[in-house]
Amino acid sequence: MMYPSKSVGFTLVELLIVMVLIGLASSFVLPNMWQQLEQTKRYGERKQLIEAVKFAKQYSVYKGVELRIVANNNLLEITNVAKTESLSSSQAVELEKAEENESKNNVLKKITFQTLSLESSTYVVSAKTYFKKLAIKATFDNKNENEIIEI
Repeated sequence: MMYPSKSVGFTLVELLIVMVLIGLASSFVLPNMWQQLEQTKRYGERKQLIEAVKFAKQYSVYKGVELRIVANNNLLEITNVAKTESLSSSQAVELEKAEENESKNNVLKKITFQTLSLESSTYVVSAKTYFKKLAIKATFDNKNENEIIEI
């Protein structure tokens, strides 16, 4: 006469099969997940750049001032621009030197990007140039993938 077994649980073979199936599934899912993460970072930084330039345009119209947008490598900086139209050339040079020294105080917004590299350029935005599109050349992850972002 056979007695029923009292042990409850899984055999070692069943556990190994489940582990192999989990490993196979993760080998297909993880690379796609990392690629999605990279695309999300790229999209987020692109959107951040666009919104910063929109901010500069709207702020310049609202306050009635000129703003300078300086793009350099992975840094975007938005600063106030002093009016130099009514000054002589020597006064304008002195004012520019003073601006450079006080540029830290005039910075409205400063953004450092992780995956986005910008071509070195300077733009001036004001109420007069509000509807003018800015074209900023960007490179993602130091690759040859260049993109011109028009804002």
